[in-house]
Amino acid sequence: MPEEEKFEAEIEGEEEIEGAAEEEAGGEDQTRWFKRTMMVKYRTLRRLTQAKVGEGIYKSRDTVRNYERGRAKIPATCTSDLIRVLKYPEDVAAYMRILARLKGGELPIEAAGRYNALYGELCEQYMGEIFEWAPILFPSLLQTYAYYDGLACAVDVLTTDERRKSGWAFRSEREKTLTGREDQPVVQYLIGEAAFYFLSKESRALQIEQLDFLTAHEDLPGWEIRVLPDPWINIMSSFSCYSPGNPKQFPEAGPKVVYTALAHTSWVFQDEHRIAVYDDWRHEKWPRSIGYKEYRDAYWRDRLA
Repeated sequence: MPEEEKFEAEIEGEEEIEGAAEEEAGGEDQTRWFKRTMMVKYRTLRRLTQAKVGEGIYKSRDTVRNYERGRAKIPATCTSDLIRVLKYPEDVAAYMRILARLKGGELPIEAAGRYNALYGELCEQYMGEIFEWAPILFPSLLQTYAYYDGLACAVDVLTTDERRKSGWAFRSEREKTLTGREDQPVVQYLIGEAAFYFLSKESRALQIEQLDFLTAHEDLPGWEIRVLPDPWINIMSSFSCYSPGNPKQFPEAGPKVVYTALAHTSWVFQDEHRIAVYDDWRHEKWPRSIGYKEYRDAYWRDRLA
């Protein structure tokens, strides 16, 4: 059975709820925010009015407006029509089908890393505070092409030519979006010292290019890069924390979430008790870290000694 038909069969008979929906306890649900924000994003990209989208999904303009403003939940039964009308890219369409099966609440969104990365991409576009811990390699958005195509892809056992090409295109678009934001979110990167150790094994030209790239981003308004020289327990793998920030400055931001991944799966979650574990670690390690420029100068002194 084709994937779309299988999906339709699974959600057939679901009760649709329209009109004003009660606010969930603790704020908006992470899945609901993603679906409605992505809806607005692609409706705008496709230059469609709310009325035109309504025609395509068999709803009124007012219903579409309620979906986009978070006043009503987008029913799972609308998913395939939205995919068709808004012409979601293949990976976005697949992710939307995953989200449509969820019942809401604060359960983690579990999916392949390439799908949950779409959630991170939307957070980078709208959230007011962004934090990422990268223990082994430089964060994706802080990698030059030479570093990405060489060291980063070399350690990815799943790398194929297609994955390499699409991965760089996705990373480049994300960097362009985040660095081009005019509302100036707070962006913090904490990098493990191991990343610099592995960089030291590369050519001098690659080292210079990569470090200069980090410097350029460190100089952006609201950005801060620090290096953690301390050991860290291996269960605290890379993760990203996205917070809404000031609602007046970032009115389109969603609920606070954390993204983390393993080789076979990844999660995005907003459960405050789970997030507290990551926040505690972050707030302990950030003051113990070294400013990037100070560390960079020491790095070069070591290399030239």
